[in-house]
Amino acid sequence: MALTQLTHVTKRDGRLVPFEPGKIARSLLAAAAACGLKDSFYARELADAVTHYLARTHDERAPTTEMVALSVEQVLDELRFPQVASAYRAYRATRELSRARCVVVKPAQPSLIDAESSLTVVTGRDQRSGTWDRSRIVLALEREARIPRTAAEDVARAVEAKLLGSDLRQVTTSLIRALADNELLSRGYSSALRQRSSVTVPFSDVDAVLSRPECSTSAATLGAEAFKPYVLSRIYSDDVATAHRRGLFHLHGLEFPFHRHALLLTADIHAHAARVQCRQVFGQLLCGECSTATWCFDHADALARLPEMADWLSGLDGEGRVRYAVPIDAAGTVRGLLGTHEPAPPLSIVFNGAPRDIEESVGHATALVAAGWQVGWAPAAPWHELDLRITINLPQAVYRARHSDLDAAIEEVYRSVEFAAAAHRQYAQFCAGQGRPLNRGSAGAFTVAGLNEAVSILTGAGMFDGADSTACVRVLLNVLQTTIQRASVAHDRELRFVVGEPDSCGKRLAVIDQSLFPELFGFLPFQPEAVEHAIPPYSTIALQCAGAADIGPVIEAARLLNRYFDCGAVPIHVEADAGDAVPDLLRHAIRESCGCRIAAAVMPAQEEEEVSSSQLPLPGIANDAPP
Repeated sequence: MALTQLTHVTKRDGRLVPFEPGKIARSLLAAAAACGLKDSFYARELADAVTHYLARTHDERAPTTEMVALSVEQVLDELRFPQVASAYRAYRATRELSRARCVVVKPAQPSLIDAESSLTVVTGRDQRSGTWDRSRIVLALEREARIPRTAAEDVARAVEAKLLGSDLRQVTTSLIRALADNELLSRGYSSALRQRSSVTVPFSDVDAVLSRPECSTSAATLGAEAFKPYVLSRIYSDDVATAHRRGLFHLHGLEFPFHRHALLLTADIHAHAARVQCRQVFGQLLCGECSTATWCFDHADALARLPEMADWLSGLDGEGRVRYAVPIDAAGTVRGLLGTHEPAPPLSIVFNGAPRDIEESVGHATALVAAGWQVGWAPAAPWHELDLRITINLPQAVYRARHSDLDAAIEEVYRSVEFAAAAHRQYAQFCAGQGRPLNRGSAGAFTVAGLNEAVSILTGAGMFDGADSTACVRVLLNVLQTTIQRASVAHDRELRFVVGEPDSCGKRLAVIDQSLFPELFGFLPFQPEAVEHAIPPYSTIALQCAGAADIGPVIEAARLLNRYFDCGAVPIHVEADAGDAVPDLLRHAIRESCGCRIAAAVMPAQEEEEVSSSQLPLPGIANDAPP
């Protein structure tokens, strides 16, 4: 009888897998070791005998694993190894009993990254379950951890031994995954663990979300929280992710892998198109897929849509998330449309261009401010579409330096920008790799948090409080601007330095710095819940106008700040009892070609001072270097 070449065997679930005599040899060696014959037993030779026996007895079809096991027993009996045959049968019987007793339970909700999709036997509406099958672990390790098949089989065999040797009757895929990860770590496959990372949300976080009054958005909130670790581990390198967690900078938009910071849109003159566009962008702003949007109104007919679009956007949270860029000569039309309309906090109106009549335009803009609208002026409409926004933490750069040394702080700023520029490049590469390349003409955005705090640490005074602090502002902003420009060339990615963006990370960065450098703050580190109340957030770049006497210095400071930013308008907060200064501020801003955004304060000056982070005293740096 001609021998048939044996290449595959049939698994219990019907799959064909390659026939490997090495597996037979290992099982024979284990049975022999149970009988005390490990050193003198010829497992490899017996495995070859089993292979020859199977090739001689089976037909064209691939033998089943059951047939292979029976052939092993037959060969052992014929070659007179009764003790080994008995140990092998006992092992098979114990394993079959454990396999029948152990049921793998899989939650119905699939993994966000398909981490556990190999267990797919459906037995009920709420759970999926299936009998034990070691090969599924092997396949998952090959696909996710990307390790060789031999190593995957060793890991799967070790996991199987632990589970089948336990008294558990049900095991979850989470437990299987944890055991497999432990085996990978013990074998030195630390890089494979990054590939196998899963996205989870702790039950405590779910309970916290469900306890909020706005429970209707709980699904979106939990989904956003689940995306954060995915984005950090999948899009960015370990050093960039570590820099974000440590607070060197803040990566915005981690809730969405394809987050866009600022959209640039043109208002369509057709009513239906304007409504459709507004609804789409409103949905993106509401869920956080984009942070801000700028509508450019170049057509007079499009201005008629302002009230309707303002109603759409009034439901957004935060301030300054939407800008209407309107020619300044249309200020009268805008006033007529919105002067009696309920102001929308997320919406600001920015006039651009040189007016034909300054006094008339300033009068219309002032009336809008008096009605509660945020109004600004930009000389050349410096708006751009921005993809990813990264906020540099300036106070930490100073804390990491020694002895309040400005040169050392500058070196730390270089370091932060270098990591952040790498993050911009990695984000662009990820989008391109996913078939969603960034739009041509869009740019990555850099903003800064804590400039006033950093200057106070270095000089003992706030921004523009003296010649030293003003010089310090110039140096820090010049370093940032120059470094960003160089990084843009080095990474072949357009990067822009932006001012006037809404603050969403000042509290987080301040809390991180307090926990990293508690000795510099003069007290022991607080518990996280206490820090939220005790530590003021780092401030964004903004100017304060308390009255007519401040107009000249404020405009001069705004002119200096505008020199360093590629786009945006410097916010100027006018105190509640100094509203009469608004016309002069706008008039001076237009004459000096100084971009700014003006909004009346909601509290009197004395109350504002009590809560403003920029007015609080800041700690100096200790003589010893931080750890």
